[in-house]
Amino acid sequence: MGMPHHTERTKTILKLRTEDGLTYQAIADMFNVSKQHIQKVVSGYDQAPAEKNEDEYDVWEIAELTGFAREWIRRNCKKGNFPEPTRTVRRDSAYHYWNKDLILRWCKVRLKLLLLAADGYLQRELNPTYYAHYKYGYKRSFNTPKIQKVWKRFSPLKSQPFSSMHWVGQLNYNNRLSHKKVMEEFKNPTDLTEKFSLHDYSKYEEAANG
Repeated sequence: MGMPHHTERTKTILKLRTEDGLTYQAIADMFNVSKQHIQKVVSGYDQAPAEKNEDEYDVWEIAELTGFAREWIRRNCKKGNFPEPTRTVRRDSAYHYWNKDLILRWCKVRLKLLLLAADGYLQRELNPTYYAHYKYGYKRSFNTPKIQKVWKRFSPLKSQPFSSMHWVGQLNYNNRLSHKKVMEEFKNPTDLTEKFSLHDYSKYEEAANG
């Protein structure tokens, strides 16, 4: 028996399921039909999970891992600001897969740059630089609301090694960190990430826990 003829409605249903990731029930509600009807329409096409290898992520998993939306991932792949898929399976829609080690390496670079950006901000605010007796900025209290906001993100993220996966879903918070810069560091690592280090905040941690 051949594949069913593709009407525009069928194409829309397939897109909602295979590209947008909607559940059968959600699609059924949109078209005012039963869940079983949608499953029948999709049957024969919804084969992507069987194609994914153990060492690969799909776009849904990367979205969960990073905290970025699927649309952001697809858009920045096209812009060159996110690793391109390492494998594509073409059926009625294209299924993209990324090597896990590749994506985890990108995540590690982004986490380091997020931490360095927060570290730099905290140092500028807590320990301002002086030039020839001219004060550049002024020293702020650790309890300043903005410093506390940064600290509450920074402290947990720096508290454990990358391998603990404590950062999952939290790599999207700093909109000021250039996606292009992350990709450049990912492709050509520099001392920023190769000799990664942060300042000592033990006295602030003690005060916060005291």
